[in-house]
Amino acid sequence: MEPLRTVWRYRWPVWIVFRKNLKAPFTGSIFGRLWNIVLPLVPVGAYLFLRLMLAPGDSGADIHPAVYVAVGVTMWYVLSDLLLTTLASIKRSRTELAETSFPILGAVLASYGTIIFDTMVRVIALLPVVLLLEGAPSIGALWFLPVLLLGICFASAVGLILLSLSFVFPDIEHILSVLMRYLIFVSLVIFPIPTDSGIWNTLLMLNPFAFFVDAMRNALVHGEVQFDLVFGAYTVVTLALLAFALHLLAALQKPIRSLI
Repeated sequence: MEPLRTVWRYRWPVWIVFRKNLKAPFTGSIFGRLWNIVLPLVPVGAYLFLRLMLAPGDSGADIHPAVYVAVGVTMWYVLSDLLLTTLASIKRSRTELAETSFPILGAVLASYGTIIFDTMVRVIALLPVVLLLEGAPSIGALWFLPVLLLGICFASAVGLILLSLSFVFPDIEHILSVLMRYLIFVSLVIFPIPTDSGIWNTLLMLNPFAFFVDAMRNALVHGEVQFDLVFGAYTVVTLALLAFALHLLAALQKPIRSLI
C-alpha cells in the first residue's frame, strides 16, 4: 500500500524523529534518563499494590496474582499506549509535517519510540517475576508473539481510524483518554471477572482489550492459546480494520496536511 511505500522511502527521517521522541521527554531533567527507567514501572507497581491489598488470594486463573497483574498491566499499556499515542502523533510531529513532505504514517510510527522503550523496561522487570513464581515457560509460550502482533495491529488500526476522525471531532482524544482510565478495570488486567454469568461472557468477548490481554497472558504463562471462533473473529476484524485504516489514511493525506 502507498502509505507503507512512502514510509520506506522516508525511513531515515522517520528513524531520526523516532530517536528524538524517545529522548525528548526528560531532556534537561536533573535525573535525566533515570526517569525513562522508573516511570514505566510505576503503574505496574501501583496496580499490583492495589490488587494485593484488595484481593490478595488466588487470581482465579491458575496464575499467581503478582504475575496476573504484572503481565496484564504490561500488555494493557502496550495496547492502550499504541492507541493514545497514535491519536497524539500528529501534534508531536507537527513541525516536520508542516515544513516537509514527511509522511503522516511515518510520524505515527516515529511516535512509537517511547512505547517500545517503556515496554522493554517493563518486560525486563517482569521476566524474573514470572520465572520465580510460575517457573520457566514452555515452548508453547512462543504463541505469545503472534498474539502480541495481532494486538498491536488492532490497536494501531483503531488509532489510525480515530486519528483521521479527530480532525472532524477533536474531542475524540480526550474522550478516549478518559474511557481508557476506566476500561482497564473491566479488561482482565488487574482482577479476573466471573464468567459464570452469560452477560459477563458476552461483555468480555466484545471487549477487545480483555481478549488480547488474556490471550497474551495465557500464551506467556501457560503456553497455550484458545483458537476458537472468538479468536478467528478478532483476527478477521483486525486485518479488515488495518486495511481500512491504511486506505483511509492514504485518501485523507492531503486534507489532513491542509489542516496542520
